[in-house]
Amino acid sequence: MNIYIVCAHPESASFNNSLVTTATQSFENLGHQVKVTDLYAHDFDPCEHARQTSARRTVERATPTCCYGQSNTPSAMWASRCSSLI
Repeated sequence: MNIYIVCAHPESASFNNSLVTTATQSFENLGHQVKVTDLYAHDFDPCEHARQTSARRTVERATPTCCYGQSNTPSAMWASRCSSLI
């Protein structure tokens, strides 16, 4: 089974990140393939800003403005083959 874990916590030593590590090790020990994406390692900004919405005013509202929504990124393509998204 392919499992994709998305983590979004700014502190690398957080409880959330320790859960990601534990889950990754547990799934891998069971023979599953696991991919982890840490949004903060990719300079993720959890706040929506006016500069992000200006481009959407002339196109379909659901059009993503950052790489996380694009279906051609390696992580998005990997996620599309996953059995579980955590």
